[in-house]
Amino acid sequence: MMTLKNGLDLWILYFIGNTSHHFSQQQQLHILRDSQLKCIYSMNETLEPQDGLYCPQTWDGAFCWPYAAAGTLVVKPCPDYVHGFNPNATASKYCSENGTWWVHPELKQTWTNYSLCGNVHSPHDDGNVFVVHIPVIKAISQTGYSISLTLLLIACLLLGSVRRLRCPRNNLHLQLFASFILRASVSLFRDLTYGKSVEEGSTLCKTLTCFWQYCLMANYCWILMEGLYLHNLVFLSMFTDTAGILKYGILGWGLPLFFIIPWIIVKATLEDAFCWTLNENQGYFWIIRGPITASIVLNLIFFINITRVLFLKMFSSQAIQSRRYRYRKWFKSTLVLVPLFGVHYALLLAVSFAANLSEALEITWLYIDQSFSSFQGSFVALLYCFLNGEVQSEVHKMLERFREKEGGHNPQNSLLTQSLTYISKARSSVQSLHNLPKRKDNWKNGDMSLVPQGTPNINEKEDWGQSVGRQQHAESLL
Repeated sequence: MMTLKNGLDLWILYFIGNTSHHFSQQQQLHILRDSQLKCIYSMNETLEPQDGLYCPQTWDGAFCWPYAAAGTLVVKPCPDYVHGFNPNATASKYCSENGTWWVHPELKQTWTNYSLCGNVHSPHDDGNVFVVHIPVIKAISQTGYSISLTLLLIACLLLGSVRRLRCPRNNLHLQLFASFILRASVSLFRDLTYGKSVEEGSTLCKTLTCFWQYCLMANYCWILMEGLYLHNLVFLSMFTDTAGILKYGILGWGLPLFFIIPWIIVKATLEDAFCWTLNENQGYFWIIRGPITASIVLNLIFFINITRVLFLKMFSSQAIQSRRYRYRKWFKSTLVLVPLFGVHYALLLAVSFAANLSEALEITWLYIDQSFSSFQGSFVALLYCFLNGEVQSEVHKMLERFREKEGGHNPQNSLLTQSLTYISKARSSVQSLHNLPKRKDNWKNGDMSLVPQGTPNINEKEDWGQSVGRQQHAESLL
């Protein structure tokens, strides 16, 4: 079974046979992708005939079909780059009288007759699921990255422009936001320009691939830096929330270079094929994948350790609270930590190995993976900026000053202002973790102010983060 993990911009060919061939499965996918890019380039360069009604030029997953006059059957030699195909045989595609390619009545999509090409599956085979689902998954990915990019840019503007929000902790968040912005921007840029401007094996193509790999590694690295920062706050008694973040910045942006540079050297000298997107030798690919996997595992360890401490401290408190209430608070606290530590990556990493067992599992894995990966930036921006009480309070003050300056209207009459006031009463669930006392004695005494809150509840009268916030600085993690 062919794998889809090498890129969603592959239109997966569903009729590849199962006999041995002179190139690997991964090479087959890359050749198909390369052929698709050439087809897209041809579409942009070729003018549509004006002497009648024509079916448009199209890529069907295996072959690039030219413009065809309405009511004609186009016959072409079977592509020689598809495993199992006989290049001496022919494939055909019918252009209907209305100027559209013929639609298969059962598949409900345009169809090409490859039955004479050789070892192919019937149109009813399960492999067709790729042709149906890959465009949908790609659309989800593009939508998620677009929304994430928008929210992250706004979040950066807020945290960077409001003076009272400038602190080492928020500077760390800005670096994390920047890594998500780079990842989303490069992903969208590749989708928009890759097939139009990048030729096979060109320097621009390889440079784009290298930059994409760097952005990907930097994003994982900055998720690790956030996890390490929070872990140090909880477990290192000499570590404070006002500590500098220079070392985190150096590690976050510098560590990926220690792996990207060797990977570039290896690709340029030992596997200089196509656009460096082909990983025929998996050992070379693990130069990048290895550190990413290690960061995921390390962050998972941080997450489990912090969650364990929260659980123990929460249930060792002398406060009179029901067990159900404490479980609910612990669950909410844990849930908010998930996007910070990228815990879902650990789950997806395990599921990815099982995805090789069947096409249905692989499609399901792709839906989940691309949804989480593309929308994670949105979740991070929401949790650590827009839903943060400190940020909402500052925005509320800005709105009040603006309204007073504009006309002296009572801000309490504004629906937007009332909503912000209502939301800002709640603290973020991880807020108190960044307001930890500097001595470990508080943990031993069961100080419940160290336990982060979960999703805000206006009926709760007890704010575990307030007492700590008064003693220290009124700063929150988020």
